[in-house]
Amino acid sequence: MAQSSGTQLEEAAIHAMLHTEFGIEARQFQVKVLCDMIFRSRRILMVRRTGDGKSVVPLGSLRASGGVGICVVPLLTIGCGQAAAATAACTSMEAVHWDDQPRDEKRLLLERL
Repeated sequence: MAQSSGTQLEEAAIHAMLHTEFGIEARQFQVKVLCDMIFRSRRILMVRRTGDGKSVVPLGSLRASGGVGICVVPLLTIGCGQAAAATAACTSMEAVHWDDQPRDEKRLLLERL
């Protein structure tokens, strides 16, 4: 990933959003990546170790845009945990794990999208 950074105002906005919405103190890589995604519409590929805070990036991007998004994760346990953590951390965000939903609920979710 090419190194870039946001303006002080952009970085302050990212810090504030992550603190307000998710109750976290943002790491510098999260702020830089979110600035590139939100303010510059750049595609991002992150390679970080487990537990480094990658999951906050797509959630932060979705929250900042106010849009609807789908995050695909390769492992069932990770997906369940991330959906639960996102819902618990940000009450204005709805996160569901598709495999845990009954058929009728899946249909309703698709209709809402």
